[in-house]
Amino acid sequence: MRHRHMRALALAVLFAASGLAALAFAQETGKLGTINSQEVLEKSAEGKKALAQLQAADKRFSDDITQLDEQIKQLQNRLTAQRLTLTAEAAAGIQAEIAY
Repeated sequence: MRHRHMRALALAVLFAASGLAALAFAQETGKLGTINSQEVLEKSAEGKKALAQLQAADKRFSDDITQLDEQIKQLQNRLTAQRLTLTAEAAAGIQAEIAY
């Protein structure tokens, strides 16, 4: 029984020593740095290219949204102006276009 305890104690000491050695090695060789991704985007050629592509896509989406918004306003104005003269089916059709 005593032999088992001595063996377990020796293994524990060995693991602890190897863990401390690994920690000391990591502290000696481990260097940390930071990367400013915003600066990389703004100053590197690839970053500038990617940023230009994103800005172009954003402009296209913004223009599409503006155009759709204008179409919705026109349909709403048409519905409001012609509400009294439209048939129920025609009014429902315009409302369906607005919802679409």
